[in-house]
Amino acid sequence: MARYDLIMAVAAGNRRHYALEADKVQGGQGNVHRALHKATGIPVAFKKLNSQLPSARARMKREIEIGAMLTGHPNAMPVLDHAADHSWFVMPWAEATAVDRRADLKKDEALRTLLRDVCAALEEAHSHGWIHRDIKPANILYLEGRWTLADWGLGRRPRGQTTNADRTRVGQPYGSEGFAPPELSVDAHQAGPPADVFSLGQLIGWVLTGQDPSPNIPLIPAAGPWRGVVKAATQLNPAHRQQTVAELLADIAHETEAPPEPAIVRAEALLPAVKAGDRDAASSLVSLAARHPEDADLYIDVLARLEVGLIAPALLTDPRAATEIARAMAVLLGSTSRHPERGDVDSVIMWLFDLARQAADAGELDLLEACCDGAFEWDGLWDQWHPQDRIRPWLQAITGDTASTVARSLRRHPACAEHFSNLAADRRVDYRIRAAVAQPE
Repeated sequence: MARYDLIMAVAAGNRRHYALEADKVQGGQGNVHRALHKATGIPVAFKKLNSQLPSARARMKREIEIGAMLTGHPNAMPVLDHAADHSWFVMPWAEATAVDRRADLKKDEALRTLLRDVCAALEEAHSHGWIHRDIKPANILYLEGRWTLADWGLGRRPRGQTTNADRTRVGQPYGSEGFAPPELSVDAHQAGPPADVFSLGQLIGWVLTGQDPSPNIPLIPAAGPWRGVVKAATQLNPAHRQQTVAELLADIAHETEAPPEPAIVRAEALLPAVKAGDRDAASSLVSLAARHPEDADLYIDVLARLEVGLIAPALLTDPRAATEIARAMAVLLGSTSRHPERGDVDSVIMWLFDLARQAADAGELDLLEACCDGAFEWDGLWDQWHPQDRIRPWLQAITGDTASTVARSLRRHPACAEHFSNLAADRRVDYRIRAAVAQPE
């Protein structure tokens, strides 16, 4: 929209600043020409009155007024310039209308995007007391990557600001046939946000059914997730519809947007490929775990029961993430979401121990320390013999930085160190390990 600031900066209400093309789109109160702003060469839409009736001029004035008020909102078509007597005004030249993109809008996400954009503009207008009352495909324009709402000529001003109550007569049809809600034909003065909700419901039906709506006949899709949304939005009684566009969007999200697939379901789907040695699947599983450090089921029921060697290369590719995963594994075992059992504790201790050995071989001392802290804490709490039988020979064999790191972890977990106290008298064991497991006299 930045380029249009150039036009707004020099806007002077001077018709001669614009070169109009002969072709036009004829509307109810004005014709729209493609034009060029002479000073900048920027293409614009030039809308001018095609009627001398006072009501037509009043409605163009209304369109200019609301357009100016909403200028700056990304989903409202801005008014760039206009005549002092409200006989014409200028907007950006849009790339397309919803009519042009009808086939593309059959895709759920494309339709949701349009509705989110239009509802964003409506929410702003409704907050100021304005009701559009003429939402239809031709008034929804695509501009610079987003949808915008245009043509507020039939808009209802905030209550108490009506300039001529007789202009909108009770009992006369109002709005665009098929898209207008029934209450506009009864008393358009009383229309509220549910009137615009009805029109949006008909718009959805127009997209999905491929049919044009008829007056006061809801255009409801025969089946599918949008059916309930449209059925609620197009109730003939406005009190029975979604009462705001925010409620409509919430209903759309509930009915048409599937909730995110649980992480454990995605993890279980990856398991066959991981077990078959697929490195990409292993990397995906590690990334999934890193994104869900709060998911005890993913960690305990899937990750801890998987042979570490199958995902070790993926873990060691990003040692920092692997360290966070190791810490999360130990924490989640004691989380409030599940009560650990001996089988769970065994699996977690062995998983952390196996990863610790991989980390030691790779020289990743931070990861080694995190794994030992988790494994030793749970061994100290549960005194698991089977993991101890696997850990003891390793403690007898390690040396150097590995022994130093493991010894520090053992000192932090004296209850676990006590389970290996028999190593204190073994002169073949690294002196730091012997010191860490030695019991005070």
